[in-house]
Amino acid sequence: MIETWTRIYAAHLSPKSPLASIAAAAPNITTTPADKLHSYDSVVVPNAQYRWMQIFENKGAAMGCSNPHPHGQIWTTTGTPEEPGLEIAQLQKYRQEQGGAHMLEDYAALEMEKEERVVFANEAFVVVCPWWATWPFEVMIVARKHRRALVDFDDRERDMLAEAIAELTRRYDNLFETHFPYSKSCLCPRC
Repeated sequence: MIETWTRIYAAHLSPKSPLASIAAAAPNITTTPADKLHSYDSVVVPNAQYRWMQIFENKGAAMGCSNPHPHGQIWTTTGTPEEPGLEIAQLQKYRQEQGGAHMLEDYAALEMEKEERVVFANEAFVVVCPWWATWPFEVMIVARKHRRALVDFDDRERDMLAEAIAELTRRYDNLFETHFPYSKSCLCPRC
């Protein structure tokens, strides 16, 4: 799943993006041998340049799924939506005011230090219930080290992201003793 998300993200990168050279240098991200491809693995390069991508995976009728298994969606737009745009501006402001520090990296370190809201952690990610959560059982998966996008993760980090997602969904299923419905999202700015 993470590799497919990353391939789709890489296929949508502008050749002018600094992330394009990272994706091009990692052929395991952008190419898959034809004999290893499945229909769900094929990625088509778009005919327009998008500025914003949001990757979703939903599971359960409560989340609007008509199929019993999880399924994914990708939304792309040529502009940045208002709320994510405000978040990006605040991340940039923090970095400027804090001498190059990254807010989410600092936040992950703070949550690991306090250990009050951490649900799961591995070497690369922290799963935390943020203090600003809107929904019951809302969590956020935060990279411990600053990464701009999916293509910035190495193979080990992609495996650890998959581990964090699997552990989280397993815990929800066990807590409620059912296949817990969910909607998970990966926000991917294109800039």
